[in-house]
Amino acid sequence: MIILSLINTMRISFAILAAIFFVSCSRSYYQIQTEFSQSIKPPAPDYSNPNHWASLPTKKDAADSVPRKSNLKDEQSSAKADVFFIHPTIFTYKPANQFQWNADVNDEELNKKTQSSTILNQASIFNGSCRIYAPYYRQAHYHAFVTTNRDDAMRALNLAYQDVKAAFQYYLQHYNQGRPIVIASHSQGTVHAERLLKEFFDGKELRSNLVMAYLIG
Repeated sequence: MIILSLINTMRISFAILAAIFFVSCSRSYYQIQTEFSQSIKPPAPDYSNPNHWASLPTKKDAADSVPRKSNLKDEQSSAKADVFFIHPTIFTYKPANQFQWNADVNDEELNKKTQSSTILNQASIFNGSCRIYAPYYRQAHYHAFVTTNRDDAMRALNLAYQDVKAAFQYYLQHYNQGRPIVIASHSQGTVHAERLLKEFFDGKELRSNLVMAYLIG
C-alpha cells in the first residue's frame, strides 16, 4: 500500500511531463528518406554492460535526482519494489551517424539527451519507492510514427522491442530475485510495454509479481 500511495502522488506530474514530451517531439522532426531494408542497423546492446542501461540502482544516473528544496530522497537502496521504465522517443532529429531508422545505444550525444530529459524528469519520480531499471534500446526514430510506410515503421519498432525484451529478460535473470515489479512507460516506450505485458504477464506466473502497469502516451 505504501508503494501504491507513493506512485499515485506521482501521476499528475508524470502526465504533465508526458504532454510536454509529446509536444516537443511532434513540433519538428527529421524525415527519413531511406527504406528500412536499405538502412544500416546499429549493433545490438549487451545488457551485462551497465553502459547500456540508462538507469540502474547500482550506478549514478539522472534517475537518482530529486527536486531541489524538497524533502524527497532517493530511496532506491531500501525500496521494496522495482520499476522497469521504458523511455519515450528521443531520437527525432537528423542522425549524426549512418543509423537512420533505429538509434545506436552507444551514441553518447543521444544518451546525454535521454538522461537530461526523460530519465531526469520521468524515471526519477519513482526513486522514492522503487529501484529503477531503464534500458537504452535501439529506439525507432520518431519518423516511424508519422510515415505512411507502415511496413518500415513496424520493422523499426520490432527491432526496438527486441532490445526491450532482451533487457527485461536480463533484468529478470540477474536483478529481480522475485521482487514486486512496476512497468512504467511513455510514448514509444508504451508501444513496447504493451507487448511486454502480453508476452511476460498475461496469463503467466509472473503476473503475481506485478504491482501495477503505468503506460501513458
